[in-house]
Amino acid sequence: MATDQTVTYATRGAAYATLFDARVASNINRSAVLFQLLKKVPCRGKNVTWDAKTGTAAPTTAPQAEGADVEDFLADTKQPASLAMAHYHDAFAVTGFMQAVARNTGNPEELTDAILSELRDSTDRLGAAMGTHIYTGTGSNNQVLGFFDATAGGMLNSGTYAGIDRSTYTQFKGINVDAKSQRVNSTLVRELSRGIYTASGKNVEFYVTTPIIFDFLAESLKAQRRFVQDVSLGRGMIKLDGGFTAIDFDGVPVFRDVRCPAGYFGAFNSEEHLIRYMPQPTVEDFKRAEITATPESQLKATGTGAMGKIVELSKSGDKTKIAIFVDWQVQSRTPNAGGFILNGLES
Repeated sequence: MATDQTVTYATRGAAYATLFDARVASNINRSAVLFQLLKKVPCRGKNVTWDAKTGTAAPTTAPQAEGADVEDFLADTKQPASLAMAHYHDAFAVTGFMQAVARNTGNPEELTDAILSELRDSTDRLGAAMGTHIYTGTGSNNQVLGFFDATAGGMLNSGTYAGIDRSTYTQFKGINVDAKSQRVNSTLVRELSRGIYTASGKNVEFYVTTPIIFDFLAESLKAQRRFVQDVSLGRGMIKLDGGFTAIDFDGVPVFRDVRCPAGYFGAFNSEEHLIRYMPQPTVEDFKRAEITATPESQLKATGTGAMGKIVELSKSGDKTKIAIFVDWQVQSRTPNAGGFILNGLES
């Protein structure tokens, strides 16, 4: 009887190491568009503090008779505003054996350095959390106070923000337009833009909204719709990723962000709406890592421009434990220079 000893995959395949693609295929969307777009400015003290000026916008200088004594002396109000720093972190741990296996296996290439791989994931997670709280942070439980928080957000038109009561200092209000469960359209966007200019004399630099509202607005513009590939913002020129073009609405780019809460369409000015952070004493004192976000179809760069402090924690057994810390806050220096449409239809 003939003997067949042909080598086949079925008989020998298990003896060969599986070779993985060099790159890991992420199935997680941790993009943070607004977080990437805003300026990051260092903070000088333990809190974010500034003076907010309010006063009548109408002319008050009165005519008087020639040679008459001056009797009226006027002054604008300057009210101190203050926000406490918030402290965020993400952490991971890797065993020594896992580090050795990753280094010696060398496959897949992107996971060869286990610590570096986990560090990238950690900064992505932190970026996604910070990118969400920019909008909806409550200011309590050590969260930053987001622009859209319904109680005291930086762009809200009511409540107390940064210690200033908006019912008393009414010029410290953001501009809010209620879509009343209708689709966001050009009429509502222009109402928002007009309100911002009328209140502050400043122009909207860019808009950010949800993916669904973005598509609704693009559809509503129809023949008047224009797209842009290069966008000039206060933080510099941004070249959008290949294949993606932002909506140009009256000369202002509109971005979509999965972190934006449902029903909202926000208007921003990068000189007035900022990310503030506490710089570390010296670069030599601390290792530092840039907080990142996962790539998405609009922005090529994954870096947010915010830096975190990397701290190696005390070991327990053969395990490396690392934490990333960021001290930061969201600031609306001039609330009436921005605002939002709320209750936009999402279906």
